[in-house]
Amino acid sequence: YTLCYVHVLTGQVEVGLQEGETFYHVIEPGEETMYNLSVNNTTPGPPELVADTFSLNLSGVPLNWSATVYFSSNHTTIFPDTPIHLLGGERVEVYMRVIAPSIYQADADEVANIIVSAVSYKDPAIRSDRLTLTMMDVVHGIELETSHYQSDVEQGETAIFSITITNTGNVYDTFAFYDPSDLEGQVEWALPFGWGLDFPLSVSLDPGQSVTRNLQVSIPTSQDPGTFVIYLKGWSTGEPVLSVDQGTFDVLELWINVSIKSTGNI
Repeated sequence: YTLCYVHVLTGQVEVGLQEGETFYHVIEPGEETMYNLSVNNTTPGPPELVADTFSLNLSGVPLNWSATVYFSSNHTTIFPDTPIHLLGGERVEVYMRVIAPSIYQADADEVANIIVSAVSYKDPAIRSDRLTLTMMDVVHGIELETSHYQSDVEQGETAIFSITITNTGNVYDTFAFYDPSDLEGQVEWALPFGWGLDFPLSVSLDPGQSVTRNLQVSIPTSQDPGTFVIYLKGWSTGEPVLSVDQGTFDVLELWINVSIKSTGNI
């Protein structure tokens, strides 16, 4: 003989989206969004006879995200141990508020797959799961600007450019610049032999924040007169794909006209 266990469900429940609601939302770091939901005792039969009490639980909330469910009628919080009693055919409206990680916590696009589950007190097999997808769109961006693109100096003098660095992204970011003291940096700056350069190697900024720093280029007295170009290159350290078109990398072309030293020449 074979013994078969059959679990007969004595009720049913449905977690649904309210009219006009979608299961997929897109937000930016630090922002929040709301899902308008409903919990419905869909058990057929006499309303009093098929009445049931349900708990509402959330799962799949990622690290640094926040998700909370509230009753729509009075905006009180629904905890996992909050009983929701529904007659047969009765429906209660709720909403879930989802908050994305802050601009200091977020560093890349992320999708929160949060499941809202209604579970019967009398029989855990009576349940309904509703999946929501919240996409956090992270943008890294840098913009470099200068007060002037050309400087006229004499041999042995210092050319000074005022450089403004702006975080055009939506998260806190650190922007890096080539080190002129090493070989790679000298090549990327296109720095002539013997020239000195003073500029920060990195700058950290909030979204939309700008900071202005002086770029000082010292010219040796032995430099022959002429016109020279150097390249200031900056990029977001939080973005693996560096592209001028995507705004994660920027370049300034700076021109320096060196003339013969007018005093002290023999």
